Amino acid sequence: MQYTALDMLVSGEQQTVWILVAIVCVLLLCIAQLLIHLRRVVRRHRRYLRPMEEAMWDQTLLVKGLTKRIDAIKETEDTVVYRLCTGLKSPLKRLQWNIDNLFLSTRMALPPADVRALREIQEAGHSITHSVTKLVTLLDIQEGRGKIRLETVDPAALVRAVYAASRQTMDHLGLAFDLSLPKRAIKDVPMDRGRIRECLEFFLENARSYTPQGGNVTIALAETKTGIRISVTDTGMGIPMNEQNKVWEKFFRSPSAAEQKPDGTGAGLAIVKYYVKAHGGHVGFTSRHGKGSMFWMELPSVPFMANP
Repeated sequence: MQYTALDMLVSGEQQTVWILVAIVCVLLLCIAQLLIHLRRVVRRHRRYLRPMEEAMWDQTLLVKGLTKRIDAIKETEDTVVYRLCTGLKSPLKRLQWNIDNLFLSTRMALPPADVRALREIQEAGHSITHSVTKLVTLLDIQEGRGKIRLETVDPAALVRAVYAASRQTMDHLGLAFDLSLPKRAIKDVPMDRGRIRECLEFFLENARSYTPQGGNVTIALAETKTGIRISVTDTGMGIPMNEQNKVWEKFFRSPSAAEQKPDGTGAGLAIVKYYVKAHGGHVGFTSRHGKGSMFWMELPSVPFMANP
């Protein structure tokens, strides 16, 4: 019998197909044997694996229980601190009011040593009251009570008001205090007047706390493409480079800052960051250790969906 070239080609293709089918069958057989072997292994070691699974489940339940207990303890601690701080606010304010009145009414009649002592008592009272207020504000933020209420505000008027209120303190500390406003009037900006004023006062508090006598502090207002920027620049101690990434963290205090101002809380800048972000704005700073710092906040000129 004679085969044409076409018959030979078809016969070759059939052989190739049968070879492939055989290879697939062998692979399937190997896989089946492997599964049978694995099943035997699992059966053989099940008595060892089951106690391990039960122990892992018990550990998971234990971790979950501990996590719940830690959360409950933390919540209790925050509640105790909040109640303690809010309970202290009223008596501290009354005490501070009486100290301020006593100082104003008797400073001209008292000897210089007594005036200095009374001034120290007054400053200590202000520091304690301010620290308690910041802690209450931070706890309010953590519990979702740190809401903002937007209104249309003249930023230049706000900055001038803070400058005027802080000038006497800066003079008393021996610091040069400057105000920089743009020549062209800036349009009103939507903001929570009280919260943004509080943020600016936190900037000023840090500047005067860490700037030595004879130094300079400047408040500046500028217009940006999207809104305004309010900044505070000082010629103080500055922030070391290795600590700058922690500046906005809650309760963070640089060792050198804590040495210069032991009664600080480290809460102010965390509060500033929260409220500025709640306005849809941004915060930032530049600093050189031993040279000074500039902290700024930018607010948009259009309303933002507040209270994140």
